[in-house]
Amino acid sequence: MATKPVNFEQLRKNAKSISDLRLQRKTAVIDAFEKASNVLDDKQKHKLHEVIAESVDESWENEDETEADEAEE
Repeated sequence: MATKPVNFEQLRKNAKSISDLRLQRKTAVIDAFEKASNVLDDKQKHKLHEVIAESVDESWENEDETEADEAEE
């Protein structure tokens, strides 16, 4: 069974594209939370900020684990 030669340049481009997309997604989420926060009263903002902190911590922690798993492959 023949294997194709590894295209390291393409691997680099793919890794950069994935990183760029993840950054864009994170930035979009932050922008959305900021817009929501701007229209809330202080009590609502406090609750939203609690939810955001939990959500972001969990989401980004899971993403970091996924990136580590991908790096091992």
